[in-house]
Amino acid sequence: IKKNNINMKQKYILNLKFLIVLFITFSIFLSFNKVIYGANEEDSSKNNNNTYEIKNLKENTTIINQKYNDPLKSFNLNKNGYSSKFIPDISFVMDFSYVNRNIKDSEYENIRVNGFYRFTPEMHNINQNMGFNLNYGELYLSSAVDPYFDLQVTLPFSDEGVELEEAYFVTKFIKSLQLKGGKFRSSFGRINYQHPHMWDFNEYPLVYTSFLGPDGLVDTGIQVSYLLPLNFYLLAGFELLQNGSENSFGTNNFTINTKIDNTGNDLNVLGPNKPNVKTYFLKTSFDINNLTILTGISLANSSSRIENFPLDYQTNYLVGKSDIIDYELTAKYFIDSNRYLSLQGEYLTRKLKGDLYYYDNLGDLNINNFSSNQSGYYIQGVYKLNQNYRIGIRYDNLSKNNISLNNISLSVNDNIYENLSRITLMIEYNFTEFSRIRLEYSNNNAAFINGIKRNYNQFSINFNMAIGYHAAHQF
Repeated sequence: IKKNNINMKQKYILNLKFLIVLFITFSIFLSFNKVIYGANEEDSSKNNNNTYEIKNLKENTTIINQKYNDPLKSFNLNKNGYSSKFIPDISFVMDFSYVNRNIKDSEYENIRVNGFYRFTPEMHNINQNMGFNLNYGELYLSSAVDPYFDLQVTLPFSDEGVELEEAYFVTKFIKSLQLKGGKFRSSFGRINYQHPHMWDFNEYPLVYTSFLGPDGLVDTGIQVSYLLPLNFYLLAGFELLQNGSENSFGTNNFTINTKIDNTGNDLNVLGPNKPNVKTYFLKTSFDINNLTILTGISLANSSSRIENFPLDYQTNYLVGKSDIIDYELTAKYFIDSNRYLSLQGEYLTRKLKGDLYYYDNLGDLNINNFSSNQSGYYIQGVYKLNQNYRIGIRYDNLSKNNISLNNISLSVNDNIYENLSRITLMIEYNFTEFSRIRLEYSNNNAAFINGIKRNYNQFSINFNMAIGYHAAHQF
């Protein structure tokens, strides 16, 4: 066993050296090209100025001559017979990675943190496997429907097929008031509404994975937001969502037998009325010279039907109510047009109350009063050094894990732990705004494999590319 551990450690160090050498080689090559081609572009731009001015003058003259002579102008039709305004903005974003960690995939797939989360095939949908991963390919469609509505569609592609992640409309005809309807990412919190390619780090914060699942709060429903008529920015909003994340909410019906071998009587537990989840948010932003502050608070509450809540009871059902509160803060200091320093963090609390249905050692069904008070947070800093390079660090912590059954608190004897952490380091090179390469290292101290606490390290190198027209991201 000792020999195998030494071989695994040597292989792990060799792979790490390979990733570092690869990243340094890329950086040197890109810097060298920038020096050579940057000078050539500066010389060629001077020679092209006069040509551009003459060409621009000819084009303007042609436009003026045709303005009233084109009989199809009023219909906004081009020579092919269709309007360019009816063609939506289309873009595609792909993320590809190589991953190395010092635990096997079979161990990684058995990770569970009691009270917070258990592994599912969808739990780690980015950098899931050792070796190469095609993490996602997402197609984005957006367009103005007419003067009253915009439409946005997001279609993720995977080996299993394609799904409809988002499809929603937003109104634009009522000043300061906006209605959104369809399937969309909730505006709960800060990072929830962001797609993965917008993240500063490759993986979701631990507290988000625990409370809202690997995809966050994405659901069908409506959102109403109102920009208050004040002399500073203050946005208030409300959402009504159909189901919510199964990690904290859920709407399934349960049929539970009083015996684990199904020889007893069936109990039917109905799901809650739909729509099930209500969210509220209040957000503000202000500037202090070159410093921009964005902060806010969000609340989500609903009835809960959670199957197999992460506890030692392998088969259980939680029936109750859930409340989650999110406090967010983002501060970004702009040094100049190419450099900035940003600090971002969120603190989430979750309270669950209800009844836990589970089977004891004899296979009999027990129904106990259940309550929990849990919290976690992340804080991250990112420094953009120049037009190409960014570096960053993030600290995750699952800080509180108070769980009670029949008013008796569970403890470490029940594998209930708290103050579980993960630290992540990131260095990123952006070729342009459409392509980047990112190298990350993380040390995870918040994992239990087969009931044993494990600390593991992970290295990843991610390539992210985008094509087509993609609207600027929100601040």
